[in-house]
Amino acid sequence: MPRSPIYWDKAVKANPKDLHALYMRGLGWRDKKEYDHAIKDFTEYIRLEPSSADVCNWRGMARHDKKEYDKAIADYTEAIRLDPKLALA
Repeated sequence: MPRSPIYWDKAVKANPKDLHALYMRGLGWRDKKEYDHAIKDFTEYIRLEPSSADVCNWRGMARHDKKEYDKAIADYTEAIRLDPKLALA
């Protein structure tokens, strides 16, 4: 499955609540080092599904890449709170 944000953009525009498309587009933006776009998609995903430890962790990684360490730590902490077994966080 491609992680190109352009590929997933159509799906998000067709259905802004498509969690899978938001997730994949966010990953694609992060791959392209477009961290602000990735954070925006992950934030929207979390708004729609606040119990997603995985997406909190991915947003933390994008914030870490931007050197927003305090925000990254907050996301990692939330990911661990939501899923204490999430080793990556």
